[in-house]
Amino acid sequence: MDRELSPPELTLQSDPAALGFADTSQLLGEMPGWIGQSRAEKAAQFGLAVDQPGYNLFVLGETGSGRSTLMLDAMQQAASRREAAPDLVFLYNFELPERPVALRLQPGLGRVLRTLLEEFSHHVAREIPQKLDEEGVRRDSDRIKKNLQEGLDKAYAELTTFAASRHFALRREDGRLVFTLMDKNGQAMQEEAVMAMSADQRMVLEEAEQELRSEIARYLEKVRPIEREMERQLAQLKRTAVEPLVAREVDAIRAALAGKVVDEPKFAAYLGQLAKDVLASLGVFTQGHTEEPDGLGIESLLARYRVNLLVDNAESKGAPAICDNDPVFRSLFGGIEYQAENGVLVTDFMRIRAGNLVRAHGGFLMLHLRDVIRDPQAWEKLQRFLRNGRLQIEEPSAAFGQLATTTLEPEPLELHVKLVLIGTREDYYELQEADPEFARHFRVKVDFALPSGTAFATGRPHAAHCRHRRQRRGHHARH
Repeated sequence: MDRELSPPELTLQSDPAALGFADTSQLLGEMPGWIGQSRAEKAAQFGLAVDQPGYNLFVLGETGSGRSTLMLDAMQQAASRREAAPDLVFLYNFELPERPVALRLQPGLGRVLRTLLEEFSHHVAREIPQKLDEEGVRRDSDRIKKNLQEGLDKAYAELTTFAASRHFALRREDGRLVFTLMDKNGQAMQEEAVMAMSADQRMVLEEAEQELRSEIARYLEKVRPIEREMERQLAQLKRTAVEPLVAREVDAIRAALAGKVVDEPKFAAYLGQLAKDVLASLGVFTQGHTEEPDGLGIESLLARYRVNLLVDNAESKGAPAICDNDPVFRSLFGGIEYQAENGVLVTDFMRIRAGNLVRAHGGFLMLHLRDVIRDPQAWEKLQRFLRNGRLQIEEPSAAFGQLATTTLEPEPLELHVKLVLIGTREDYYELQEADPEFARHFRVKVDFALPSGTAFATGRPHAAHCRHRRQRRGHHARH
């Protein structure tokens, strides 16, 4: 039976004290929650919790639905429950310098390794010259030189006697042997005197010169093995003297990081190569020595022993949760910086830079689909990463041969990143239709419900709607 309602019956009253705030200004910055999005919330929580390849999330929803804000908050909450991701460093590759070595360590230990290797460089640069200058080392060095120098001196004396018998004086000059024709008075013969000789005299002179050149060649064949043996014994003496010092410094690094490096065998191999490189470069450490014949100086040598701390998670409380709102190639994948020196572009392992995909290792990375596909090169590289889970850091222009110099080829990184891709329903189904493999990488669909009154709510659009989109694309193609 119909009846008229009174005003109190049409009024909803609530207790202001039960609201939890004095006025709405206190609600600024507060998350509204997943109001009306229970299905999307369940899908998001499921996808973020699954730790299996291929379970990346595609978030469907229209702008203003709260999809980005709610998903970023869910990512941060999920990341806070995970352990902090490891640090990532790049090290010099002693065997293949153009292929730097990647190494992962427990969070915060990248800084420790960097400090340890800085101290290592300081110690060896100071202590190796001191060790080689000790009295015992110098005495043994003099003994080796004296024992072998006798053979060298004897061979040289025989050569000078032979030269004198042919009227030539012999001397050493800048590591070379130089001979001069002498006259009867023991003076260097001038060119005019030579030209004044008869043809027969000049022929005799030429034969004598040829004999001397042949004798010099035999002399060099005789002394080179002696010189090499002297160099070998002196090098072995230095190595024997310095080896305990280098082993002590390397063992200190190994002990400080024992059990804290993710890839222990790789780190052990690096330390072995580090010690070997120092012992093979002892000439660079000699006091008063600035540069080797091959151009390697002390600064260049010690530069090999630095650490490029690519990702530092020392301050992290959990796994990373990153949103890249401007995913250009370099910001997403990183790159390699170059520097012009004498008109030539140069680089080294210290100039490798991380992108957000590397920083998100062990956690989550949010991207907006339309931002990524705007750059075909970035979209193609992201698809390659989805297929194999490995990232090769490179300079974008290097892929097209635009650099004049040889670029580095850092060790590919195996990354574990859960991608959260934001897009509209139309984006999702068009991409799925264009690339059937896409769905295999994004097995979790977080579908934000459309506002009431829309023709369809969740799931795949109505068939008529799909036909309309295909017809519309065909119409554009014809025009």
